Amino acid sequence: MNPNKITNRINNLFLPKIAAKKTNQFMSTPKEVKFRRIETDTLEKAQKQLVRFKNFDLQTYIWGENTEKRVFVIHGWEGHSGNFAPIIEVLLKKDCQVIAFDAPSHGNSTKGKTTMFEFGEFISLMLQKYKPQIIISHSFGNVNTAMALKENQSVKIKQWFMVASPHDFRNRINSISEIIGLSKKAKKYFTVLVAKDAKEKVENLNMNFYSKELKNVEKYYFIHPKNDEIISVEAAYRNKEVLPEAKFVEFEKFGHMSILWSGNFRQFISSELK
Repeated sequence: MNPNKITNRINNLFLPKIAAKKTNQFMSTPKEVKFRRIETDTLEKAQKQLVRFKNFDLQTYIWGENTEKRVFVIHGWEGHSGNFAPIIEVLLKKDCQVIAFDAPSHGNSTKGKTTMFEFGEFISLMLQKYKPQIIISHSFGNVNTAMALKENQSVKIKQWFMVASPHDFRNRINSISEIIGLSKKAKKYFTVLVAKDAKEKVENLNMNFYSKELKNVEKYYFIHPKNDEIISVEAAYRNKEVLPEAKFVEFEKFGHMSILWSGNFRQFISSELK
């Protein structure tokens, strides 16, 4: 048996706090993802600025000039702003200004120790500075966006397009705990660490909670690929239940990342954008 696996099992059984800490570190360490050529080309066209945030230099991007129609695009965990390359071209044709950034340890930002929730703090700073009218966010970026909007109720959002959004972060905790094989005690400590990182009760990290808290979003959209291999389309159904006034669209054939590159998604955004 692999010596690392033996050590992990021992920690899990006899040192649950250490097992929980290592699990949280595993969950909070994003994999480095390579850029496609089209992503690099799109990012090169932006006005770029490095912004100091805690121990990181975060890469920010701006395309376009029309501040009256400002769109904030927010990538997910292990993503980067280049993931929105196809939709950025659509937004520019619709005479929008587009703003984006690469989260800590993501994309062209500097690397270092981070958490899944840290980049939510920077979303707050961007909301305060740029006051966008429209948001398009993907995957776990939706969770951080919800947290940031809750803390910035004075920023009024006309349209929020949530792509491949999770419903309840406890599903992520359960999934990671199952993959690692955490004991009940270790999982309990792991949950405490997540709440500490999020600065929020874990039971509040769901769309049911935020749908009641957010008073600054005029119109919601849930866009989900039917074949999402990361976040089941069931999450979208749950989101729709708690926000029945939201517009819900389910696309066939696409996956968690490929939906951002689909013609269906570009056409939908283009037709719905106000």
